[in-house]
Amino acid sequence: MNCRTTRIALLSLLAGLGAGCGGGGDSGSASAAATPGPSAATVKGKFVDSAVGNLHYSCGTGADATSGVTDSLGQFDFVPAATGAAAPLCTFSVGGVVLGTASAGAMLTPFDLVPGASPNDVPLNTRAVNIARFLQSIDSDGNGSNGISIPEATNTLLTGKTLDFAAANFDTLAAIVLPAGKTLVSAANAGDALKSTLLGVYAGTYSCTYSGVVGGVNRVLGTVSVTITFDTLTGTGVPTYPTTGTPFDVDGSLTPGGVTNTSTSTGATFAGTFTSGGTAATTGGTGTWSDPGLGSGTWDCKHS
Repeated sequence: MNCRTTRIALLSLLAGLGAGCGGGGDSGSASAAATPGPSAATVKGKFVDSAVGNLHYSCGTGADATSGVTDSLGQFDFVPAATGAAAPLCTFSVGGVVLGTASAGAMLTPFDLVPGASPNDVPLNTRAVNIARFLQSIDSDGNGSNGISIPEATNTLLTGKTLDFAAANFDTLAAIVLPAGKTLVSAANAGDALKSTLLGVYAGTYSCTYSGVVGGVNRVLGTVSVTITFDTLTGTGVPTYPTTGTPFDVDGSLTPGGVTNTSTSTGATFAGTFTSGGTAATTGGTGTWSDPGLGSGTWDCKHS
């Protein structure tokens, strides 16, 4: 294996690295409050359309049930499932308006509340976008870039109300339940804001390695320093096996869903996924690569 081959293959491999979600909170949303008494220790999940504060939630059943409102970071409490068991279900609502139900996890978005929906959908799922529109429309200061804070008065106002996020006349129905002075955010603006939030979760720098089997031994073939800015990935890599090689540039694009499958003109292909629990420490990417002239292997990126 020569350095030139390693350089070309890994540049092709990483050139399309993609990723595909965070935000702070407005001041004034209620602190997280979960009902006491679950039988096991709770962990925190996070609901984002930007971080959504003062959103009602109810997770799990029986002795492991938790409920309350999210804090200003969008965090909620749930009891994780036992090994091999399904994650508990969490339902989110504003007053009586139920947004939907999803399996508990480190980070949830409106897409998780709609079976089969994905931030990679083109066009985006209408029901998921309508959930985002509703949340962005009731934000206390109308500025989702600093988080979404649901006023307690809005929760009270919407007690006993319902809203069908899949209805063809959703705009009309939403206008009926929105608080006075609030206007429904357009689907285009809400979708763009939601995608921006998801991409923002992955922003920052990463330390990456790429590996392959050489002589029956899996070896690290090189390192790459990557910076993610919105939907763009750039960086510089250095082959390190069998000797230090010539540095190479990395350029790629990201998707809001964190998934990428790419082929290149050199014949290299790779598939990978970036995931996040909403913090730098829980953000990273892994995947596999294949090149006709080099073989195959894996790559791994950790947020710096």
